[in-house]
Formats: sequence, C-alpha cells, structure tokens
Amino acid sequence: MVKETLIICLLTFTLNIIGVLAYSTRITGLRTKLYGASFSVYNILSLVSRMATVLQAPILAKTIELNINAGKSTDTTIFRWAIFAAFLATLLGALAMPSFNNLLAIAVKKYYQLKSMPRFIIHALSSKKTLTSFGRSFTIPSKQNFINLLNYKAYLTYNFFINIVVSIISTCAVLSSLYAGCLIPQLRATANSLVGIVNGLAMVLSVVFIDPYVSLINDEVIHEVRTEQTFKQDISYILFARMLGTLLAQLLLVPIAQAIVYVAYKM
Repeated sequence: MVKETLIICLLTFTLNIIGVLAYSTRITGLRTKLYGASFSVYNILSLVSRMATVLQAPILAKTIELNINAGKSTDTTIFRWAIFAAFLATLLGALAMPSFNNLLAIAVKKYYQLKSMPRFIIHALSSKKTLTSFGRSFTIPSKQNFINLLNYKAYLTYNFFINIVVSIISTCAVLSSLYAGCLIPQLRATANSLVGIVNGLAMVLSVVFIDPYVSLINDEVIHEVRTEQTFKQDISYILFARMLGTLLAQLLLVPIAQAIVYVAYKM
C-alpha cells in the first residue's frame, strides 16, 4: 500500500505542477515575442500532464480492486494523500514559476533556433549547457508578488471563483469516482465510468471561462492595454485560486463521491 500511495502521489504531483508551470508559457511568449514557439512548448507540457493522468487512474483502481478482493475496506487515506500532493505541487509550482519563466525563455529561444522539436529535445538531454541553464535560471520569488496578493478586492471576480470550482472538480474527478466505487462495489464499473462526465464538466468550465480570460488579458498586454506586471498579478491569483481549490477538495472528496454514487444508482 505504501508503494502504491507513493506512486499515486508522485503522478498527482507531476500532473499538477506541470499544470501550474504551463502558465509560464504565456509569460514567456510576452518576454520573447515568440508566441508560436511558446505555444508548442505548452503543448508538450500538457501532453506530459495527460500521460500522468492516464497512469494515475489504473494504478489507484488496481489498489482498490486488490482491497475489495481481499475483503478489506478502503478508507480515504490514499485519496487524501493524493489531494495533498496536488496542493503541494500547486504551491511549489507557484514558487518555482519565476525560475521556470527564465528557464523556459532560454528553451523557447533554443527551439526557435533549431526549428525542430526532436532536435531540441536531443540537444536539451545531451548538452552540458542544460545544467548550467538550470543554475542561471534560479530566481527567488519577489516579495512584491506576495504583497500583490493583499490587493484581493480587484481580483475577487467570478473568474477567481470559477478557478476554485474547476480546481476542486479536476482534483476530485478521478479520486471521487474511484472512491465511489469503494462505496458501491457492485456498481463500481458504473461509478468509475462517470469520471469522464466529472472531468468533462471541469474541462467545459475551463474552456469556456478560464482559458478565454487568460488569452484576453494576454492580448491586452500585447496591445499595451495592460502591463506585464498586472498580467503576472492575474496569474498569481489564478494560482492562488487553484491552491484554495485543492484545499477544499479535501472537504469535498466524500460528498462528490456520494453524489457519484447517487447518479450511479439512478442511471
């Protein structure tokens, strides 16, 4: 159980920290003016995140299956550790963003020179300069970034709360669906299949509300309607909302699972 818990936490940590650091591609695009190249790097980060998601569910499902077959009751411990890993990844990702912004700017410029993603990946893995770039990119987050968070009145908009909701749903989708299967072993296949609906809801909210908003404020910086600093503040509040969402996910893990059980019985 300990081994499985560590693997699940590692995968959850990976997909969440990549999700956070993906926002850096927006800032990198503004810095380098290489928007297309930055978007290509974003696609790679998203692909790695999705691979972690694909691996997370079956490993956790197998752990649950073994417990059910052995006649053991599965409590929420492994699920809560996974949610804690999501919170930790969001927090560390936010703190690492200034450093990652610098590193990503170097990577995007190199990709622009090589004009080939396979060549860029081979270069990054084989070049001694890669480690040097990590050292040069390290930056301690500015104190001003934390002070900016105190200006909460300007950012408590519907987008802030939608980010919290999407973070809760995204964090709990797989975990609550699998826990629902523990609550109703006779319908666990039905409960597990509902993860697509829960994830789909988070995706719809993200595509309709969050992504267009980030793209809009990104374009406003390009057209000098707002400054890059205010854009970074917006991103800070989006990340803060994600952190709140992962904290609230601890409280809503079981209620969401119970809602999935209800739907499974009614289908």
